[in-house]
Amino acid sequence: KIPLKKLIECTNMCFQLKSIFTPKVLSISVQHLVQYTPLPKLFMRTVIQTANAAPQLKGFIVQLLARLVAKKIWEDLPQWQGFLMCASKLGAYPVLLQLPTPHLQAAIQRMPDLKLKLNEFVQQDRVTASKLPRTTLQVLGVQQY
Repeated sequence: KIPLKKLIECTNMCFQLKSIFTPKVLSISVQHLVQYTPLPKLFMRTVIQTANAAPQLKGFIVQLLARLVAKKIWEDLPQWQGFLMCASKLGAYPVLLQLPTPHLQAAIQRMPDLKLKLNEFVQQDRVTASKLPRTTLQVLGVQQY
């Protein structure tokens, strides 16, 4: 078994080898890793590093985050924390609004500034807001449309 610190060092080294680990290679790698159940220990860390190393993959990563909602990412606490960090950093508000209400509430408790960002997003996009469950709007403190 490889110690976690060594795994982190190895993945960091990979991200430094930009000529080998191109955005295409990174996206293929992450696409492969997301299929594992449970997710690999450093999965969300790798996704965040991918987002930082290849900003052009933002759309791909946001789609990946939506898949993680379907996989109930909140059931794996370390991955859940990384998911929230990544979704917040990328402004993946539609993905966060897909969370079941109790998990959206937990996300807001963990990251209080998220409530304001989600609230602003919903206020600006009334079409999205009109499709949200009443319980989600209540968590955000938004009047129903």
